[in-house]
Amino acid sequence: MIPNYTCRRQKNVAALLTGATWTASAHIGRLLSLYKYPQVSFGSFDTILSDRRQFSSLYQTAHKDTSLPHGIVLLMLHFNWTWVGLVIMDDHNVAEILSDLRGEMDKNQVCIAFVEMIPDNVSTFIFNSVTNSQIMISTANVVIIYADNEYLSGLILYIDYYLVNWIIWVMKSQWDLSVGKFIFMLDSLHGSLIFAHHHVEFSDFRKFIQTYNPFKYPDDHYLALAWNKHFNCSFSGPDCKILDNCLPNVSLEMLPRNTWEMDMSEESYNVFNAVYAVAHSLHEMIINLVQNRPQGNGEVYTNPWEVIFTFYILRIVL
Repeated sequence: MIPNYTCRRQKNVAALLTGATWTASAHIGRLLSLYKYPQVSFGSFDTILSDRRQFSSLYQTAHKDTSLPHGIVLLMLHFNWTWVGLVIMDDHNVAEILSDLRGEMDKNQVCIAFVEMIPDNVSTFIFNSVTNSQIMISTANVVIIYADNEYLSGLILYIDYYLVNWIIWVMKSQWDLSVGKFIFMLDSLHGSLIFAHHHVEFSDFRKFIQTYNPFKYPDDHYLALAWNKHFNCSFSGPDCKILDNCLPNVSLEMLPRNTWEMDMSEESYNVFNAVYAVAHSLHEMIINLVQNRPQGNGEVYTNPWEVIFTFYILRIVL
């Protein structure tokens, strides 16, 4: 559906939340910027999305990894790992990332055994010849993986495919659990260390997940699919509804953590901030409109640029 391509103003969308990759946000952002339409990205921070000439109405909830290279090197020093490999995404950020990592490593006498670039076509990397991969032939037993979730999933399939289970993996973001759940059976990723941004824990979030089921939320079709897959409930394809044959009192909490994570992930936290940023901005904007320009029939009409202006004033996220 094309956003707001309708004559019915009362059904216009207030803002768009985009992610999880920077490419998706960028493609959408170039279109929305033409119309000054508010967009909030909940994916990993990307420098290119901060370019106001291209994305005048785009905001990011994630923070830039300014201290990540330093933190990775401190971890290397803590365990006395001074001969490490580096796997990095070959995109527009590669030069900056390599410069930051090399600078920190040189200062602390940590040597890079190899640099393996992940090309845009992830499948090419997955099924690359095992003899040509630096991961396989290097003497380094520690490998830093500097890639986001989308490309990290492809790399993990690669690790599983070749049973690379003698290496300690240090990652900058968590993998897709749906991809990695079978790999735990092969010990390929045991001992992995994952960096994540610190965020506030919400006690109500776990309670919500514990009571989250398709009978309480019948319109959530993805939830019905999950119940059919994990709990063998009968499933109606046409209307995406759970029928019967379900075990009593089952919940997502019963699933292993490598299948379903009960705690709020970093991406979920970014989504949470994005939703509340839009909600607070709309709230402040509507209060201002009602106080200064009340409509005769009690309705309040808003323009996209007004939401952006409120974002700028409040700076809820940034």
